[in-house]
Amino acid sequence: MRAAFTRCILQIIFFSDFANKLLQVLRLDTMKFDKSITMWLRLFSFTNVGLKAALALVTIVIFAAIFEIISFFFFFLFLTQLSGDTNEITASEPLLNGVLLFLRENPFLGFSLQQGLIVFILLGLSLREFFNYLKLILNRKWMLEVEFNLRKKLIETMLNAELVFTEKVGAGVLTDLAGQKARDAGKLFQVVAQLSNLFVTVTAYLALLLFSTPAIGIVAILIGTLFVIVLNKSVQIKRRYAQKIVKYTQDMSQKIERSYVLRKTIKLDGLVDQELIVLDGQFKTISGATLSAERAGVLLSSSMMILIITGSLLATDIAFRNSYVDLSYLSAGLVMVIRTLPLMLGVHRLRNVVASFGPSFEALESIISEFSINREKKGTKQLSGRGGFAVQISQLEFSYLDMGEKKTLKDINLNLTAGQTVALVGSSGAGKTTLINLIAGLYKAKQGIIRINGLNLSELDLDQYRSMVSYQPQDVMLFDGSLLDNLKIRNPTVEGDTIQSLLNLTNLTDIVLSLPKGLDTIIGERGHKLSGGQAQRLSICSNILKNSSMLIFDEPTSFLDPKNERVLTELFNELAHTHGKLVVIVTHSWEVVKFLDRMIKMKNGEIIYDGRPNKRLIQNV
Repeated sequence: MRAAFTRCILQIIFFSDFANKLLQVLRLDTMKFDKSITMWLRLFSFTNVGLKAALALVTIVIFAAIFEIISFFFFFLFLTQLSGDTNEITASEPLLNGVLLFLRENPFLGFSLQQGLIVFILLGLSLREFFNYLKLILNRKWMLEVEFNLRKKLIETMLNAELVFTEKVGAGVLTDLAGQKARDAGKLFQVVAQLSNLFVTVTAYLALLLFSTPAIGIVAILIGTLFVIVLNKSVQIKRRYAQKIVKYTQDMSQKIERSYVLRKTIKLDGLVDQELIVLDGQFKTISGATLSAERAGVLLSSSMMILIITGSLLATDIAFRNSYVDLSYLSAGLVMVIRTLPLMLGVHRLRNVVASFGPSFEALESIISEFSINREKKGTKQLSGRGGFAVQISQLEFSYLDMGEKKTLKDINLNLTAGQTVALVGSSGAGKTTLINLIAGLYKAKQGIIRINGLNLSELDLDQYRSMVSYQPQDVMLFDGSLLDNLKIRNPTVEGDTIQSLLNLTNLTDIVLSLPKGLDTIIGERGHKLSGGQAQRLSICSNILKNSSMLIFDEPTSFLDPKNERVLTELFNELAHTHGKLVVIVTHSWEVVKFLDRMIKMKNGEIIYDGRPNKRLIQNV
């Protein structure tokens, strides 16, 4: 309806063919207009007050524009007083005549008419600045809220999505989205708010021009339309480059994250220069696209500005010499044109900024939407108590999203019972980690069933189920905090005596005593202030203190010496045999396996052995 109405109006004003071309250049189609409006509203939805912020902003912007126009109205009256043509002008404008008559008959605080007009001009400008101050403060506040809430939403949806979908994003891309892209979205919010302010102000000035000096007003509108038509192309070019830059920066973030993870290998193998060459190439790609985006329309906008000012001055000279326009009207009109032109340039500049930052916001929204669509589906059934676990796996099969028809697990049938220690062995890629991820409820089985104490895992309340499972992945997971924080993070109510007893069992007591602040010592992100073996044992202790019914460890002794490896193996057996836990251990070490109750060997996604530990079978792993 809106597009049809616009087309009708333009066809009335111009020839039909020209109207069609104009609509094509301006891209006045309903879908894109709706997309811009909905993006604006979506940005506001990420403030703490939601769409109320949009209403507040529009109200503030309108009041600021009203008081600016009021100030200009009194400024025009002031010019008519100075020109000496007051009677001639006001006689033709009843509104102006009425205002001047009221001010003459009701002197403001004893001021003369001219002084009173100056006071009203300053009062209007002061009120305008007050609303501008409100707008700036609220814009800044809401910008920070948008930036933070987007980050929070990204992390929230990522943590609640199915793990298999989040793994394909990549840590570098996620860091870039939560960092630079969230900042860009915050800036986009501020720019959109500024753009709405400029739009209202320009519209108000053009309306006032049409009211006061119709000739100048019509010329200004035509110039503005021409300005938008000519510069719209540069906005489209900038947006295309911005979409490419989003992809390039995500790739670069992923490479930087890779460099950090592989920093030891890069150092040892002399690959530093090679890494820097790769980064240089990516930087050149990003900078080239960025500069091309900036060049789009710069010369054109500058040329347009010079052309418009030159044309306005020539038109003014002709109009004044031929007495087409009164001096007061002409002066006021020129002031409005001079005020309006920078605003129109500002609108164009901000449109370019929106074109640059828009793809960042859309990239964030896209990944948040994908995470939300693939949110974990949690059942409602509850497991009773914290007793022993019985795990029954029937005809289980699993494939990763990017693996096509290739199956990582094939027809897995397995029963695990409480009170036993189970070794899961096999060469790399056999499917061991995938299987324990499925048992832990991190992956969802596409075919087959996993039952926990007779209940289908897909129907269980996952939060309650996971509270009864301890799982230590192959990478040691520690948090930036103290030793005590990490020990208690999974069970904040655990008693100090229990902690101390476990530290004694795992040979960590002497290490704790040697630290400057004991258990209160800060260990850094991922425990980087500890050795690999110390961090591994600390993480194992934290998982044991959770007091879960089932404990799953992926390569728990990979950083340990034989003595501590044996200590932990004995501890695992004690947890199973004395406390009735189900303990599943992924390992390649025969020195661990030989002391466990059961060994399951996997190969190419299938179970090829299930029985007592067998040294001959593990030697080939």
